[in-house]
Amino acid sequence: MSLQERLLQVLSLLDHLGARLSEEDVSLVKEEAKELSRQLSEEKSRRAAQGTELRDLQAKIKAIEDSVLTPSSEALALDRKSQELEEALEKLRAEAKISEDMKVMDVNRAKITSRW
Repeated sequence: MSLQERLLQVLSLLDHLGARLSEEDVSLVKEEAKELSRQLSEEKSRRAAQGTELRDLQAKIKAIEDSVLTPSSEALALDRKSQELEEALEKLRAEAKISEDMKVMDVNRAKITSRW
């Protein structure tokens, strides 16, 4: 085998190895790209799940706040009504006292009048 033939054989082998390396590099790059795409998809799914969970928690917080506010406003209304009723009761008691005092005065006046 001559030097030229050996050089051609080595060049052919190098060309074949270069093509094979390029193919392997491409397949490695494709595998890496596929893996990165899978990881990206998983991360998107995880973040979407977190977003959904966050919205659910915010809805629960709002529901709890609403349930707390409703009894509070009802309690305020009942307290106001209770105060109004207490004031009305005090007014009636005062009127009853005045009425009782007037009866006593009328009885005493009648006694005095009958003695004369």
